[in-house]
Amino acid sequence: DYSSIVTEYELLVQHQTQESQLEIQQLKAAADLKQSIKHEHIETQTDEDINALYELIEEQSQQMKDLNEMTSILSSQLESQIDINKEKKEMEEQLANYKNELENFMQERTTLLEEIAKSKSSPSESADNETQTEDRQQDKLAQ
Repeated sequence: DYSSIVTEYELLVQHQTQESQLEIQQLKAAADLKQSIKHEHIETQTDEDINALYELIEEQSQQMKDLNEMTSILSSQLESQIDINKEKKEMEEQLANYKNELENFMQERTTLLEEIAKSKSSPSESADNETQTEDRQQDKLAQ
């Protein structure tokens, strides 16, 4: 989606460039035409050229406004897409962190269950296990 927006923007810029070049060619042709006309037709031809150029300028101005509006829309969409991609990446990182935490909790649970089972099976080792459990709890609190 991002690349299609960029491609559309590039096509619009290319189109505007081509239209501007065409306008320049037309203006040069009109200027050349003005120089080649006989003196008696200059006034009539000049009025027609001025009107034609005025219409061309109006069309080009409208096209420029349309392209500027489209550029603004595309820029806004591009910024939105960038923000969405950034949020997506952050959420994926957060999800990975949650998965790691969950795995750690599950390992800790398994270890604690094993310790409980050992303490029930051998009462003589229960004092040692309690000390180890307390040491682990102290280490976790220290972290």
